[in-house]
Amino acid sequence: MIIPELTAFLQTFEVSLPTEHIIKLHKAIYLLNSSAQQQIDKLQEEPISAGLLLGTLKPRFSPSIALLQLITPRTKKKIILNEKASWLFVCGRDILEENILSGDAKAREVIVEDEHGQTLGLAKKTSRFYKNIKNSGELLKNK
Repeated sequence: MIIPELTAFLQTFEVSLPTEHIIKLHKAIYLLNSSAQQQIDKLQEEPISAGLLLGTLKPRFSPSIALLQLITPRTKKKIILNEKASWLFVCGRDILEENILSGDAKAREVIVEDEHGQTLGLAKKTSRFYKNIKNSGELLKNK
């Protein structure tokens, strides 16, 4: 299924995903494997959730950390932070440019990684810093 909001987000990072196993359930978007897709096709009712959560539509598209991890190896629009900045980013802080070790500093939206290649989240460039949009620390705070 083609979901315009997801497609637009993926185009920002110049990547794509196979659309035949993407479904929208309620206000969430999921990626299924072929086995799960077959099981859902057999159901009489719509399931509440299924597969890997790619993001939600509340009211705009909000990507999941799992989606960011999925596209990180496929995009060049990412930045790598030093150790201290990585910790602060996961805690919800914004990124100062002097803490960026490498990456595409010209991109408006970037995926944020630490020195070890772990995906930390999503940030948007402002005039003086990168604003923390989504980070993996939210998983702990929201549970």
